Amino acid sequence: MRRTQPDRRLNRPMTFLLNVHDTPQGTVVAACDKQVLGETFQDGSVTLTVKPAFYDGEAADVERIHQETQRATTTNFVGEHLITALIDHGTITEDEVAYVDDVPHVQLFFV
Repeated sequence: MRRTQPDRRLNRPMTFLLNVHDTPQGTVVAACDKQVLGETFQDGSVTLTVKPAFYDGEAADVERIHQETQRATTTNFVGEHLITALIDHGTITEDEVAYVDDVPHVQLFFV
């Protein structure tokens, strides 16, 4: 998988899509850039589908997503704008970012 650094020039306030799933096993926070919703990315044998049923929810800014992450047991983040904003906010680190077809994705599990 190729890795490219997030574009740090993306420093304007943005809104993203946020969907919080409360389950008996814990809270799953899913968020993405609006423009990747419904897209499928493939890199070799790895496929990432940004399914609307999982990611589509309310419009939220990076602070709201950060707040929801504080209570999450699992997080799923997709998209260059979102990942850059979350790194700049201190919610995630660059070391936690994986790339599928040059699209940044972060999946974290908290135990």
